[in-house]
Amino acid sequence: GTFGSALGEEANWISNWYESSYVEGGINPIGWQSDIDRYALSLFWSIQSLTSIGYGNIVPVTRLEYYFANILMLVSGSFWAFVIGNLVSIVEHMYSNRTSYKR
Repeated sequence: GTFGSALGEEANWISNWYESSYVEGGINPIGWQSDIDRYALSLFWSIQSLTSIGYGNIVPVTRLEYYFANILMLVSGSFWAFVIGNLVSIVEHMYSNRTSYKR
């Protein structure tokens, strides 16, 4: 068999996850027929991990939902970084005024 068929047929953690978590019509993470879909699924996992968004119990299922979630997480993560950067800038400006006054 191929890489995908062996993972789905033999007893292992991937086949166990697949049997308990796969939703009909969703992205199939096993096999070589949907490389770009698996890339979107992997990107979803990596964005969740790197941005500390976390792994919730409400997850995307279809290809469009994964793409939308990826874009939304990247935009919201960038916005969050912008907000934190501005807050740090405000605090720094407050302390620079205090330092200038003491001189």
